Amino acid sequence: MQPHPPEEGQTEQQYELSAAVPAEKSPALSDDLPNAEINVSIVEPVHPEKDSPDLQGVSAAAGDGQNRRKTDASFRPAEDAPAPARLSRTTSEQSGNASDDCGADTLNEDEEWAAQFMSRMLPAAPDIIQAVRAHHAVRLFGRVFRIGASASCAKASFETETIDQFWSHSWHGPSWNKAMTAVYLNNGMVAALVAALVAVLLMSLHAYQILPCLHFGRPPYPENSFWVSAVCLVLYFVVLLFWKPSQSIFLDAFCIDQVSRRRFGLGLVSIGAFLRASDSLVVFWDPSWSRRLWCVFELAAFLHSRNADERKVKLTIRPTLLGPFFISLPIALSYVMLALTFFPNKDHLEGTDPGFLRYFVLWPSIALFILTGFSWSAIKLRAYFRYVQALEQDIGQFVADSSSSYCCTVGHVSEDGKPLTCDRRVILQCITLWFGSIENFEAHVRTDVLQCLQEQLSTEVFTNKQIAVSALPMLWHYMDAAATAHFDQLSRGEEPSGAALQELVRGLGWAFGVVPATMLIGIRLSYVLQSRRTWMVCELMVNLCIMAVVFLFVFGALVFEQLAWQFYPVDQNMNVWARRLPGTAIFSATMLVIAGGLATIRYSAGYSTGTSGKNAQVHSLSD
Repeated sequence: MQPHPPEEGQTEQQYELSAAVPAEKSPALSDDLPNAEINVSIVEPVHPEKDSPDLQGVSAAAGDGQNRRKTDASFRPAEDAPAPARLSRTTSEQSGNASDDCGADTLNEDEEWAAQFMSRMLPAAPDIIQAVRAHHAVRLFGRVFRIGASASCAKASFETETIDQFWSHSWHGPSWNKAMTAVYLNNGMVAALVAALVAVLLMSLHAYQILPCLHFGRPPYPENSFWVSAVCLVLYFVVLLFWKPSQSIFLDAFCIDQVSRRRFGLGLVSIGAFLRASDSLVVFWDPSWSRRLWCVFELAAFLHSRNADERKVKLTIRPTLLGPFFISLPIALSYVMLALTFFPNKDHLEGTDPGFLRYFVLWPSIALFILTGFSWSAIKLRAYFRYVQALEQDIGQFVADSSSSYCCTVGHVSEDGKPLTCDRRVILQCITLWFGSIENFEAHVRTDVLQCLQEQLSTEVFTNKQIAVSALPMLWHYMDAAATAHFDQLSRGEEPSGAALQELVRGLGWAFGVVPATMLIGIRLSYVLQSRRTWMVCELMVNLCIMAVVFLFVFGALVFEQLAWQFYPVDQNMNVWARRLPGTAIFSATMLVIAGGLATIRYSAGYSTGTSGKNAQVHSLSD
C-alpha cells in the first residue's frame, strides 16, 4: 500500500502518521519478518496555543457517557483539522524499552495537546466511530489476521454509536493461531449445534430406510453406514468457516481508514472514543501483546472508561493457542472413529479367533490411531499452558514502560528526516491523567486484571460444553451404528428390538463419559508436563507419555465395557442387544459419573487460583 497524496485543500505538515496494520502482501505477512512501515503526512494540527484543552475538564469529558460521538468544543471539526501530531502506531515497532529522553514529564506542546485530547476519549470527528460485523473478521478463516489490511477493508465498516466488542491484538503474534482462535470463539458453538441437529435428522432418515446404506464390497463393509459421521464432520467445518456472526466489533484493519492519511489520523487519536463506545474488550493474547505500547493503551483506556461511566468491566482474555487446540480435537477424534469404522471385524475375517482379533489387532490399532491422531493436539495443549504461564507472569509483573514504541527506536526522526512526535510520552501522559500515576495503573493491572484473568482461565476454558463439542464425532459414530442396526432389522422384516437403543446408550457413555474423562486426564498431564524440554527426544517422550496414559484409560474403559456386558439376563432367548442393554447402561452411567467427578475436581482445583477482580464481570465470546 503506497502513501496517498494529500487530499485537495489540505496543507501538508511536518508531522507524520504511520499505518496501524500491515498492508496486504507486505513483508509483515510472515511472523518472523519485521513489518513494513507506511508513512503518511497529515494536515496542519490544531495548535495548543490556539485551542488549548482545559485540563480540569478532562475527567468531566471522559465521564460524559450520554453521547460518545459528541466532539469537544475546543476541538475543530474534522474539515478543519485531524490529528495533532504523528502517533506512530506502526507494525514495524521493535522490542525494547524507551530511550532515556522519553519520560512522561518532557512533553512538548504538540505532545501535551495530543495527550490532553486523547485523554478525553472523544471522537475527533462526528462520523469517526466505525464498527464492522464480526463475520468480516473471521471470513476466509480469519484472512485479515493472516494477510493484513487491504483497501477494501474500509468498505465493510459502518458508522455507529455503540460497539459490542473491541478486539485488541498484536500484529506481531502468530497470525494463524489468532485467526483460528477468532473463528473458534465466534463460530465454534454454532457449528456444533447445527451439526448435532443434522445428525439427529440423518440418523432418523437412515434408520427408516429413507437414506440407503453406505457399504463397500461383499460382505457389507464397513459394518456400519457412516452417513452421520461423514456428513456432520464436513458440515461442522463448513459452518465453522462460513457462518456469519452478526455482532458489531472494532478491529483496526476495518474501522480505522488505512488509505486516507487524514482519516487515519482522526481514527488513531479517537482510539479512546472507540473503547468508550464498546460494551466489552476482547484480548487475543500472545507473548507480543504485553510488549506493544498501543495494546497497553487500549487496556488502560477501557478500564478508565468503565470507571468514568460507572459501567461494569467486561474483559475477556483468550490466549491465541486456544483455537488451534479445540479445532484440532474433532479432527483427531473423527480420524480415529472413521479409521475404526473401516477396521475389519470378526465377520469380515472368517476363521480368525475373536480374542486374537480384539487383543492383538483391534486394541493395538486403537493405540496407534490415538497416537497419530492426538499428538498434534497434545503439543498444542502443552504450548497453551506455557502461554498461560507467560500471560500470568506478564500481568502479575506488568510494567507499562517496558512496552515498545517505534518512534523511540528511530530517534523520533522519520526516514525522510521529519520529526516524529513521541507516542510513548503521549500515551503515558494519558494513563497518568486517568489513573493519577503510571504506578497506580500498573498496580490495578497486577491485581484486578490478574484476578479476572485467573477466574476466566479457571472457569471459562476447558468447560464441559467445550469438551462435549469436541466429543461429538464419537457420538456420531454410535448414531450411525444405531441407525444401521434399525435399518438392518427392517430390511430382514424383523420387529425393531433394543439394538438401536443399546447403541445410543453406549454412545452417550463413550461420547460424554469416556472422551471427556480422557480429555480431562490429558489436560491435567499437559498442565503438569508443560515445560519445554531441551532435547527433541525428551519432548517426544513427554508427548508419548501423555498419549500412553490416555490410551490406558481408554483400554480400561474397553475392558470394563466387556465385563459390564456379562450382567445380561439369564434368558438366552432374548436378543443379544436386549441382553447387553443393562450392562451398557451400567457402563455408560459409570463413565458419566467418572467424567463428572473429574470435572468437579478440575473446577475446584483449576489451573489458576484467582477469583474475579473487583467490579469485573467475566464475559466470554464462546458462551
